[in-house]
Amino acid sequence: MALVIVTTAGSASANSYASVAEAETYHLTKLYNTLWDDAEVETKTAALVWATRVLDEQVEWAGNIMTNTQALRWPRGMVLDRDQRRYLDQLTIPSFLKNATAEFARHLLTKDRFQVIDDSSGGITSVQAGSVNVTFDSTGEIEVLPPSIFSLIAPYILGSASGIEVGLMRV
Repeated sequence: MALVIVTTAGSASANSYASVAEAETYHLTKLYNTLWDDAEVETKTAALVWATRVLDEQVEWAGNIMTNTQALRWPRGMVLDRDQRRYLDQLTIPSFLKNATAEFARHLLTKDRFQVIDDSSGGITSVQAGSVNVTFDSTGEIEVLPPSIFSLIAPYILGSASGIEVGLMRV
C-alpha cells in the first residue's frame, strides 16, 4: 500500500506540511541536492511525512492550535512573523514551515537521525595505528534537528521570540 501525502491545512487526515511538488520547488533553489533529486517519489513522500512528524514531536511551537480536530500542530493562531510585525495567516501552512519540512526531509535521506548510539564504542569515531591517534565523538549525541532546520523555525518556537535561547533538540 502506497503512502498518500495529505497537506490540507487543518485536515484531520493531514500528514505533511509540504507536498512533494512543493519540496521539489524548494530544492530547485538549493545546491547539492543529488540525493533528493535521485530519490523515488515514494521515498520523498515518506521523508516529508517523517519530517513533519518529527517537527511536531520535537518542537514547542508558539501560538495556539486552530482546531481540536486537526491532525498536525499547524495551522496555528497568534503567531507573529519573523520580524514581529504581523500575525501569520491562521488558515494556511506558512512558507517557512513548508521550506523547513522540505529541507529536513532531504536531511532525513542522508542519515538515520534516530539511530541508537552504540555505547560499546565508548564514543570513539576513529582509530589510527601508526603514532596512535584516537578521535572521540565530542557529544555522543545525534542532532535530531540540524542547525539549518533550526534556523528556519527558531522565530516560531515558543520562547525564542522573547530572547530565550532554545537549544538544538538531540536524542
